[in-house]
Amino acid sequence: MTTTALTNSEELQSREALAQMLWTGGIIGFFAIQAVIWAVAITLTHNDPSHAVVAGLDERVGSSDERRAAREASQKLGWTTSIVVVPETETSTHPRVEIRITNQAGRPVPVEKLEVFGFHRARVTERKLLELESTAAGVWQIVDPLTRSGWWRFEGQAVSGTDRFQFELTEFLQL
Repeated sequence: MTTTALTNSEELQSREALAQMLWTGGIIGFFAIQAVIWAVAITLTHNDPSHAVVAGLDERVGSSDERRAAREASQKLGWTTSIVVVPETETSTHPRVEIRITNQAGRPVPVEKLEVFGFHRARVTERKLLELESTAAGVWQIVDPLTRSGWWRFEGQAVSGTDRFQFELTEFLQL
């Protein structure tokens, strides 16, 4: 008569082999799931412009001493910049966005040249030079319609004679 029952030693070895296989499979499965998650995350961030590296950032930053001197000279002028959203009219399909530059007394500053870069905070890499049109003394209208509501960042420089006014402004625009 033959016995098919396993001895204690053989049963222990069988259980140990099963446990080893389950633990190894679990660890490999965990790493495989992590690899899939990372592949999805990298694919999503690579294709989303809000997670991209800003091109030419090191060139725009420049020397800290130069930036500080320009900021101090701008502050001495006492000018302020504001962004105003003018509601839609019958002839326009989008609200107008105006940039207004005023002096300490609140009067418009007759600016000869205004250069402004703007971008929506959700699309930092879509920074662009805004096309502007002077509508009155110290009032400039953004020609390209801004269609996305939310936080906008504007960086610019206004020139009036020998005065140069640099500004950075973050504004929530309801368009």
